[in-house]
This record gives sequence, C-alpha cells and structure tokens, in this order.
Amino acid sequence: MAKPIPRNWQPGGDCLSHLVNQCEIDRDFALSLVAEFIIYWRGQNAARKSWDAVFVRHARHQWAERNKLAIGNSYGNPQDSNSSANQRTRDRSIGDILTDTNW
Repeated sequence: MAKPIPRNWQPGGDCLSHLVNQCEIDRDFALSLVAEFIIYWRGQNAARKSWDAVFVRHARHQWAERNKLAIGNSYGNPQDSNSSANQRTRDRSIGDILTDTNW
C-alpha cells in the first residue's frame, strides 16, 4: 500500500548496498541526498509503495549530474589554448581545419 514519506525516512540497507555496489555511487554522497529528498517528497504530499526505489532513481540522477559537471570542467578548459589539438572542432575555422596537419 502506498504511503507518504515519513519525516525520519532513511534508505534501507539493501537500497544503500545497491547504490554502492551496483551503481558505484559513493555512500556518503547518497546519504547526503536524504534530507533534501524527504523535504521534496513531503512537500509533494506523494505516496509511494517503495521510497527506496524512488531514492535509487534520484541518487543515480544526482550522481550522473555531478559527474557530468566534473567531466565538463576537466575537458572544457584546455591546458594549452594555443594548440589546435586541444580545441573542439566547432571552435575552429574551416580554414584551420582544412590546413591542419597535426594528425
């Protein structure tokens, strides 16, 4: 039977184990999401059969967003901005692309 999320809800051991072992999500990161997760769903007055399943989807999404930002920061700032090898194709003129022999 579907129930609203309790104020003191915590993900179950199986849920955390799944996030850590199967999804390769840091346990501390997952636990850091709990308070906001509770606040959001209590505000929605939603009822679910399994809050663990909803939390797994939320944690996976947040982990992907976090890693997307980390990847963007590491690849978005080339170390040598004068080198055409470090530039994205769309940041170069067609003339530069056609005359590039650094391959």
